[in-house]
Amino acid sequence: MPPMISRSRKQLTHSQERVANAHYSRLLKRHPKAPMWKRALLKANAVFLALNPQFFTYEHGMRLRRIKGAKHAHRNIRLRGGVPGEEARAAAQRNRRVRRLKPFTDMGWRMPRS
Repeated sequence: MPPMISRSRKQLTHSQERVANAHYSRLLKRHPKAPMWKRALLKANAVFLALNPQFFTYEHGMRLRRIKGAKHAHRNIRLRGGVPGEEARAAAQRNRRVRRLKPFTDMGWRMPRS
């Protein structure tokens, strides 16, 4: 068996090919002066989006932006010398301590304010 030089391209159905071409033309409008090597990457990206439409949704974009925002916030916390999640862990520990010391008998379902 000869060695494989590259992975074989998955065959697209006709509808997937139309979707891929639409994505490709949209990406080419965004990058009109792209060199050939970048056009190959844009075509690969268009094929990926045609095969995986769940990544071309509003919800996925919001998820990526939320992750990006958290990374930015964690970086700023680390620059100040803190540890991400330190305040939340301290609050959870404080709540556990309150629950252990004072049972819920006289409070109903509400937690006392600290």
